[in-house]
Amino acid sequence: VVVFNEQAYPVANLTMARWFAYFDYLRGCMQKGQHYRNILLTDVRDVIFQKPLFGVPCGELEFHYEAASPRIGECKWNSLWIREGCGEEVLARFADRRISCSGTISGRMRGILRYLVKIQMLILSLSDDVKEAFGGDQGVHNYIVHSGFLSEAKVLDNFQRVATLNYVSGTEVHPDEQGCVVNFNGAISEIAHQWDRHLHLNAAISAKALERQHRSDKPFRRSQQHLRNLLTRLVLQRHG
Repeated sequence: VVVFNEQAYPVANLTMARWFAYFDYLRGCMQKGQHYRNILLTDVRDVIFQKPLFGVPCGELEFHYEAASPRIGECKWNSLWIREGCGEEVLARFADRRISCSGTISGRMRGILRYLVKIQMLILSLSDDVKEAFGGDQGVHNYIVHSGFLSEAKVLDNFQRVATLNYVSGTEVHPDEQGCVVNFNGAISEIAHQWDRHLHLNAAISAKALERQHRSDKPFRRSQQHLRNLLTRLVLQRHG
């Protein structure tokens, strides 16, 4: 277990500090001779793993597109984050580009570390107001994606390794009996992100998770009851 202490990093905002924490952790692994073939930097609350990860081996550095529409300039939030972090000129240059989500980034050690070095440098150059605000790192991420700073990076289309669902129409996706998100083409991506934006997915996936938790709790409850019965017998024997 790695304890995350956001106060240990040069920015206190959790969404910004995570990039420094990722880098420190991976650098520490390298110093101990630990090298990982596949790495996923991911959000937690709205991400589910639906298949074994990296069934298709990942490239050196993989970014992931959201839906084809809206584009950066048409999205209230992504345009705001780029405008505040990078300026009007950068926003105008990238207004017609697709949105890539910073919540899922995959790759190998070298590619991921190069990305983390770049995003840390750019975050440190932001104004204090942007550093403290939610979402600023998403603007920086898209600036990196569309500026071509990292030649080894590939941007995978939505529904390939990751299904990013915020801007996907609810009619394009549905849950199956196992609580996985079935894409418009009938396939299931390794990862579903932002599934909770859709009520029908939220209800089905949450219900399936509760069902699994209930099943997994049964052996624990049986062992608890067995222990209580054993202790009761010991007490009765002691006082009998």
